Amino acid sequence: ALLKMAVALQASAKKAGVEFEVVPGEHVPDFRARKYQVLVGNSGSRLPDPFGTLVQYAYNPDNRDEAKLGGYYLWRTALDAPELTRLVTESKSETDPARRAQLFTEIDRKFKETVPPLVIVLQRTDPYVIRQGITGYAGNPTWSTRWLDVKKN
Repeated sequence: ALLKMAVALQASAKKAGVEFEVVPGEHVPDFRARKYQVLVGNSGSRLPDPFGTLVQYAYNPDNRDEAKLGGYYLWRTALDAPELTRLVTESKSETDPARRAQLFTEIDRKFKETVPPLVIVLQRTDPYVIRQGITGYAGNPTWSTRWLDVKKN
């Protein structure tokens, strides 16, 4: 599905005078090692709280190559954004819902102004079906649902 979307994006970009090569394959290691120009991919929040997404996309506590902070997308893009990092850090410990919402809005605005080389085209979901006769299922909002104990009676 991603390849079809990438090819469609390539065709649309060409109409605007922008040409790029679509290179299908497993690129996560290159992405984590900062060896790419632009990544088009899928993603989504891993936690049922905005902080779970923000810490991944808008946080880079140490931009040095030696830091090897491949879990943070901003680090992977080599984008040093201290103001975004400061705001994300502040949002982590903020307990006032109104202030948190204000921080998240400000982070979103600043992130859009920063324009990192990430193109997210879809959000991943963890689909599942529950019906009578199924036991042992416990859904997980972090896309890590464990199916080992699920049984069909």
